[in-house]
Amino acid sequence: MDALMTVRYGRVGYLENRFQNVVGAAEALHRVRFPNELRPREEYRAFKRMLVKHVPSEHQQWLHSQLQYSNEPRLLQRLRDLVAMGGEQAEALVGDVSTWSEEVRDVRNGFVHEPARNSPVSSERVHYLSESLYFVLVLDLMRECGYDREVSQSIGNHRQVEWVKERLRATRAVTTDDATD
Repeated sequence: MDALMTVRYGRVGYLENRFQNVVGAAEALHRVRFPNELRPREEYRAFKRMLVKHVPSEHQQWLHSQLQYSNEPRLLQRLRDLVAMGGEQAEALVGDVSTWSEEVRDVRNGFVHEPARNSPVSSERVHYLSESLYFVLVLDLMRECGYDREVSQSIGNHRQVEWVKERLRATRAVTTDDATD
Protein backbone atom coordinates (compact mmCIF):
# COMPACT_ATOMS: atom_id res chain seq x y z
CA MET A 1 0.00 0.00 0.00
CA ASP A 2 2.87 2.38 0.79
CA ALA A 3 4.34 1.92 -2.68
CA LEU A 4 1.01 2.79 -4.28
CA MET A 5 0.27 5.80 -2.08
CA THR A 6 3.79 7.15 -2.58
CA VAL A 7 2.97 7.54 -6.27
CA ARG A 8 0.27 10.06 -5.38
CA TYR A 9 1.20 11.53 -2.05
CA GLY A 10 4.92 11.02 -1.65
CA ARG A 11 7.87 12.86 -3.05
CA VAL A 12 8.83 10.25 -5.61
CA GLY A 13 9.82 12.57 -8.40
CA TYR A 14 11.58 10.35 -10.87
CA LEU A 15 9.42 8.70 -13.49
CA GLU A 16 11.22 5.37 -13.30
CA ASN A 17 10.78 5.25 -9.52
CA ARG A 18 7.10 6.09 -9.79
CA PHE A 19 6.64 3.37 -12.40
CA GLN A 20 8.54 0.82 -10.31
CA ASN A 21 6.51 1.73 -7.22
CA VAL A 22 3.18 1.19 -8.93
CA VAL A 23 4.35 -2.10 -10.50
CA GLY A 24 5.62 -3.23 -7.09
CA ALA A 25 2.25 -2.34 -5.56
CA ALA A 26 0.53 -4.36 -8.29
CA GLU A 27 2.69 -7.39 -7.57
CA ALA A 28 2.06 -7.05 -3.83
CA LEU A 29 -1.71 -6.77 -4.26
CA HIS A 30 -1.72 -9.79 -6.54
CA ARG A 31 0.24 -11.84 -3.99
CA VAL A 32 -2.33 -11.00 -1.32
CA ARG A 33 -5.44 -11.40 -3.46
CA PHE A 34 -4.62 -14.33 -5.79
CA PRO A 35 -2.94 -17.73 -5.40
CA ASN A 36 0.81 -17.29 -5.54
CA GLU A 37 1.62 -20.81 -6.73
CA LEU A 38 1.30 -22.21 -10.22
CA ARG A 39 1.44 -25.79 -8.94
CA PRO A 40 0.71 -27.12 -5.47
CA ARG A 41 3.78 -26.58 -3.28
CA GLU A 42 4.65 -30.24 -2.67
CA GLU A 43 4.13 -31.18 -6.30
CA TYR A 44 6.40 -28.33 -7.36
CA ARG A 45 9.08 -29.21 -4.80
CA ALA A 46 9.18 -32.78 -6.13
CA PHE A 47 9.36 -31.45 -9.70
CA LYS A 48 12.20 -29.08 -8.78
CA ARG A 49 14.14 -31.85 -7.00
CA MET A 50 13.76 -34.04 -10.09
CA LEU A 51 15.09 -31.27 -12.35
CA VAL A 52 18.04 -30.46 -10.10
CA LYS A 53 18.92 -34.13 -9.71
CA HIS A 54 19.35 -34.48 -13.49
CA VAL A 55 22.03 -31.83 -13.93
CA PRO A 56 25.72 -32.22 -13.09
CA SER A 57 26.43 -31.65 -9.40
CA GLU A 58 28.49 -28.52 -10.10
CA HIS A 59 25.37 -26.86 -11.61
CA GLN A 60 22.79 -28.02 -9.09
CA GLN A 61 23.08 -25.08 -6.70
CA TRP A 62 22.85 -22.63 -9.59
CA LEU A 63 19.76 -24.33 -11.01
CA HIS A 64 18.17 -24.54 -7.59
CA SER A 65 18.57 -20.76 -7.13
CA GLN A 66 17.28 -20.08 -10.65
CA LEU A 67 14.11 -22.00 -9.89
CA GLN A 68 13.52 -20.27 -6.56
CA TYR A 69 10.55 -18.15 -7.73
CA SER A 70 9.58 -20.17 -10.77
CA ASN A 71 6.39 -21.48 -9.17
CA GLU A 72 4.93 -17.97 -8.93
CA PRO A 73 2.81 -16.25 -11.56
CA ARG A 74 4.80 -13.98 -13.87
CA LEU A 75 4.19 -10.24 -13.98
CA LEU A 76 2.26 -10.60 -17.23
CA GLN A 77 -0.30 -12.92 -15.62
CA ARG A 78 -0.48 -10.76 -12.52
CA LEU A 79 -1.31 -7.69 -14.62
CA ARG A 80 -4.00 -9.54 -16.56
CA ASP A 81 -5.55 -10.83 -13.33
CA LEU A 82 -5.57 -7.35 -11.81
CA VAL A 83 -7.26 -5.81 -14.84
CA ALA A 84 -9.89 -8.57 -14.73
CA MET A 85 -10.39 -7.89 -11.02
CA GLY A 86 -11.00 -4.21 -11.81
CA GLY A 87 -13.78 -5.20 -14.17
CA GLU A 88 -15.08 -3.40 -17.22
CA GLN A 89 -13.82 -0.01 -16.03
CA ALA A 90 -10.24 -1.30 -15.82
CA GLU A 91 -10.55 -3.05 -19.17
CA ALA A 92 -11.91 0.12 -20.78
CA LEU A 93 -9.03 2.11 -19.31
CA VAL A 94 -6.19 -0.08 -20.59
CA GLY A 95 -7.72 -1.04 -23.95
CA ASP A 96 -6.30 -4.28 -25.27
CA VAL A 97 -5.40 -6.05 -22.03
CA SER A 98 -2.78 -8.34 -23.58
CA THR A 99 -0.99 -5.51 -25.38
CA TRP A 100 -1.08 -3.23 -22.34
CA SER A 101 0.12 -5.99 -19.98
CA GLU A 102 2.97 -6.92 -22.30
CA GLU A 103 4.03 -3.30 -22.60
CA VAL A 104 4.00 -2.73 -18.83
CA ARG A 105 6.00 -5.93 -18.38
CA ASP A 106 8.50 -4.97 -21.07
CA VAL A 107 9.04 -1.48 -19.67
CA ARG A 108 9.48 -2.89 -16.16
CA ASN A 109 11.91 -5.55 -17.38
CA GLY A 110 13.84 -2.90 -19.30
CA PHE A 111 14.22 -0.79 -16.16
CA VAL A 112 15.18 -3.75 -13.99
CA HIS A 113 17.25 -5.95 -16.28
CA GLU A 114 18.66 -3.54 -18.88
CA PRO A 115 18.91 -0.12 -17.21
CA ALA A 116 21.82 1.08 -19.35
CA ARG A 117 19.90 0.54 -22.59
CA ASN A 118 17.75 3.40 -23.80
CA SER A 119 14.11 2.44 -23.72
CA PRO A 120 12.27 2.56 -27.04
CA VAL A 121 9.27 3.80 -25.05
CA SER A 122 8.95 7.54 -24.51
CA SER A 123 8.93 9.02 -21.03
CA GLU A 124 5.44 10.29 -21.74
CA ARG A 125 4.29 6.76 -22.52
CA VAL A 126 5.87 5.39 -19.34
CA HIS A 127 3.99 8.07 -17.39
CA TYR A 128 0.63 7.04 -18.85
CA LEU A 129 1.34 3.35 -18.35
CA SER A 130 2.13 4.13 -14.72
CA GLU A 131 -1.01 6.22 -14.30
CA SER A 132 -3.21 3.60 -15.93
CA LEU A 133 -1.84 0.88 -13.65
CA TYR A 134 -2.38 3.17 -10.66
CA PHE A 135 -6.06 3.55 -11.56
CA VAL A 136 -6.43 -0.19 -12.21
CA LEU A 137 -5.17 -0.74 -8.66
CA VAL A 138 -7.56 1.88 -7.28
CA LEU A 139 -10.44 0.04 -8.95
CA ASP A 140 -9.14 -3.26 -7.55
CA LEU A 141 -8.87 -1.89 -4.04
CA MET A 142 -12.38 -0.48 -4.22
CA ARG A 143 -13.67 -3.90 -5.24
CA GLU A 144 -11.65 -5.52 -2.48
CA CYS A 145 -13.24 -3.15 0.03
CA GLY A 146 -16.71 -4.14 -1.15
CA TYR A 147 -17.70 -1.04 -3.07
CA ASP A 148 -20.34 -1.66 -5.69
CA ARG A 149 -20.33 -1.25 -9.45
CA GLU A 150 -21.58 2.34 -9.24
CA VAL A 151 -18.44 3.40 -7.41
CA SER A 152 -16.28 1.67 -10.04
CA GLN A 153 -18.21 3.43 -12.79
CA SER A 154 -17.79 6.74 -11.02
CA ILE A 155 -14.03 6.21 -10.81
CA GLY A 156 -13.84 4.95 -14.39
CA ASN A 157 -15.74 7.98 -15.66
CA HIS A 158 -13.77 10.51 -13.63
CA ARG A 159 -12.20 13.18 -15.83
CA GLN A 160 -8.67 12.31 -14.68
CA VAL A 161 -9.16 8.63 -15.57
CA GLU A 162 -10.73 9.59 -18.90
CA TRP A 163 -7.76 11.85 -19.61
CA VAL A 164 -5.28 9.05 -18.84
CA LYS A 165 -7.30 6.72 -21.07
CA GLU A 166 -7.15 9.24 -23.95
CA ARG A 167 -3.43 9.89 -23.50
CA LEU A 168 -2.71 6.17 -23.21
CA ARG A 169 -4.33 5.63 -26.60
CA ALA A 170 -2.73 8.70 -28.17
CA THR A 171 0.78 7.66 -27.12
CA ARG A 172 0.33 3.97 -27.91
CA ALA A 173 2.25 3.97 -31.17
CA VAL A 174 4.79 6.65 -30.25
CA THR A 175 8.26 5.46 -29.27
CA THR A 176 11.40 7.50 -28.74
CA ASP A 177 12.52 6.39 -32.21
CA ASP A 178 9.33 7.85 -33.70
CA ALA A 179 9.68 11.03 -31.69
CA THR A 180 13.16 11.71 -33.10
CA ASP A 181 12.23 11.05 -36.74
